[in-house]
Amino acid sequence: MTDNTDKLNVASIGNPLYADLTTSSEQVYLNARYQVATKCSETCRNFRFGTTLPALSTGVVSAYGSIKTMAWLGGLGALVCVVYLIFVVWAKAKATQKMYVRLYVLALALCFILWVMTSIYLSRVGRLRDLRTAFMANAGCITDADWATVFTKIGVATDLGGVWTWLIIFMLVLLLCFLVGVCVLCHVMKKLAQCQNWRE
Repeated sequence: MTDNTDKLNVASIGNPLYADLTTSSEQVYLNARYQVATKCSETCRNFRFGTTLPALSTGVVSAYGSIKTMAWLGGLGALVCVVYLIFVVWAKAKATQKMYVRLYVLALALCFILWVMTSIYLSRVGRLRDLRTAFMANAGCITDADWATVFTKIGVATDLGGVWTWLIIFMLVLLLCFLVGVCVLCHVMKKLAQCQNWRE
């Protein structure tokens, strides 16, 4: 209030407001739009952008960063598998059965790691969706048209419905690939054990 000290007095704002402002630890901004007009219900009176919006925005940014990390890890792992596959194919007749098994196990390990990461990120996105739902439940409280527009833009920017759906699909596909791969590996290993014909 250093730039408005000459106006902050009993004569200019009244005794009750002056007493309240001089004992308050909150910052007061005059002639600025720092307060959002809301309806008079108890829920609306308790609504604040600052209580939920920072956690929501930070969580969304973190979720996208985590998904990007998973994409990089998946791409790098797939590249390693492809390079090893080219090496095995290039070896032709010199390639051993153990080389093929190692390649197969490497691909299964990559599927399992990505499935675990997807499950963790799906849980985080679920918590963010719950937080967004609680935040958007207050949309009807705002009476000012301009602030209502801001609220709508925040809702669009933090909508993770598409991410949630694709994470579920990706998780199910990875789980199916891993389970089928393990079954096939067990079957092949059983047949190879019966043949007892490993090429060293």
